[in-house]
Amino acid sequence: MASRRSRPSRRPQVALPTDPIRTAYQTVRVAADRDHDRRLTLFLDDTPSSFIDLDDPLHVGFEYLDIMHRVIVDLAPTSRKIAHLGVAGASLARACAASIPAVEQIGIDIDGELLELVRRWFDLPRSPALKLRPGDALEQVVSLRSGSIDVLTRDIFTAGVIPEHVVSSTMAGEVMRVLRPGGLYLVNSADRQPLTLVKRELATLAHSIAQTHQLNASEVSSSWDPWDYLALIAEPSIVKKKRYGNVVLCAVRPDAENPMSPFETSETLYRSLRSMAVPASILHGEQIQHFVADAQPFGPS
Repeated sequence: MASRRSRPSRRPQVALPTDPIRTAYQTVRVAADRDHDRRLTLFLDDTPSSFIDLDDPLHVGFEYLDIMHRVIVDLAPTSRKIAHLGVAGASLARACAASIPAVEQIGIDIDGELLELVRRWFDLPRSPALKLRPGDALEQVVSLRSGSIDVLTRDIFTAGVIPEHVVSSTMAGEVMRVLRPGGLYLVNSADRQPLTLVKRELATLAHSIAQTHQLNASEVSSSWDPWDYLALIAEPSIVKKKRYGNVVLCAVRPDAENPMSPFETSETLYRSLRSMAVPASILHGEQIQHFVADAQPFGPS
């Protein structure tokens, strides 16, 4: 992990509502810890969706967000532009702002009322450090300039289900377009065994990575493999088909000037993942290809 730059918030804590608030999309509720009133949990339709520690932005609470943050600070520590699809309480954006100097972030969420609430309630970085933008994830990605994003994260569920259009080949292609060469795409997925959704999305991303690889035929190495640019990170019990849980998918846009996959070279990432309270395992390359097996990619939206 990068060195901790967290500090106690200087902003006074605002009064939080005692009753749920209904937006056009969902019911929003925030609750403080019984033992620590500056540690908050945001509930969306009664599902815990974000943990916010007002005194420590690096304390993101949820394991999958901890994994995402560790991957970002290890593989993309000099990022200048990060975009988040799905904001909830913006705890990952707070952590990135505390870890990466001068980073500018965009948080995109379909629920504009939610964005107004979390901006009011939580100690979020101000624009341009963090801009919050209402809108559909795919439509907003389409609007981004090609090669303009260092890291793109996705954490989107509707009534507990990932919307079809955000796992489509259309979305995967647009993601690869907006990432700079070497840029990173991180996805929070949740699936029941045998993880068919996860496997199909990995197959979709592998296909998109292969399409994005634009080297001339004479320059393409016979050993180049799109699966080398993919990783799956999760608790071992999930990977071993024992239970339901969150899985983090990682995809890297190939970089012709630096073709080595970061998942093959970053020993610090592996150590960081093993050091978690519940150690996470990482699959990549041939392991991913074997895991996906004959799962078919998603089609266009």
